[in-house]
Amino acid sequence: MEEQKQVGTESQEKDVVQWGTSKEYEKTVWPDGIYKAVLQRIEDFEAEHGLKKRLLFSAINDALGKNAEFCYSAYPNVTSKTKMGNLVVSLGIKEGVAFCWNDLIGVKCQVLIEQKEIKGEKRSVITKVLKQI
Repeated sequence: MEEQKQVGTESQEKDVVQWGTSKEYEKTVWPDGIYKAVLQRIEDFEAEHGLKKRLLFSAINDALGKNAEFCYSAYPNVTSKTKMGNLVVSLGIKEGVAFCWNDLIGVKCQVLIEQKEIKGEKRSVITKVLKQI
């Protein structure tokens, strides 16, 4: 009898990016403030000046009694002076320590959400990722 190989090990499953069919994070409007959040997934996408990372967080609005997804994007350069470097430190990675992007999935944090006008529409966006208290 032929031995079956296990398909979809835990490490392989963590590397799979699920693409959504809609961008709900572009439509959600919440009051400005700091909210508890969890990093749900990370996607790569091509931007005007090269590859960027899109980090999708599920934020919790206790006042409204609901969750919503918000996006934070940055170039993947990780140094002490970059937007992404500050983000990974906020998610618990010590400066100078090697890490895997997928290790960040599921990390709890806080996000500063502010309303901005984008393409004529009011939207709420993550302007900063903060450590969980």
